[in-house]
Amino acid sequence: MNGRTEYMLDTNSALASLRGDASVKCLLCAKPNVCSHVSVITRMEMLAFGGLAPSDEEAIRRFLDDMDVVPLNDEVERIAISVRRHTRRKLPDAIVAATAIWLGIPLVTADRQLSKTVYPGLETALVMLDSC
Repeated sequence: MNGRTEYMLDTNSALASLRGDASVKCLLCAKPNVCSHVSVITRMEMLAFGGLAPSDEEAIRRFLDDMDVVPLNDEVERIAISVRRHTRRKLPDAIVAATAIWLGIPLVTADRQLSKTVYPGLETALVMLDSC
């Protein structure tokens, strides 16, 4: 980790961070030298919203430029399949969780169900949006 604090943001926490939500900001700014990651799945979900205004798409792209976007690879795929089979989470959530597991970093989410997911190597940080 090179002295950095690293987090994987799922789609809802990434969108909240983009909007400037205080709870996500508090978590990400609580420690110096924080590096945030998102899965390629999160990037796809954020950019796939129907009816995005060009200014919104540009804001999302600028936000993502500051993130480490982690692509799928064979190991993430293998872990995601296992997470999906054992937890019954939706496939996009399983892929995002698998990416966090593969990187060995906490998954930040505002999704209570996802935050309760029990799987070896998965550490979640539940954020309560708009609270700090």
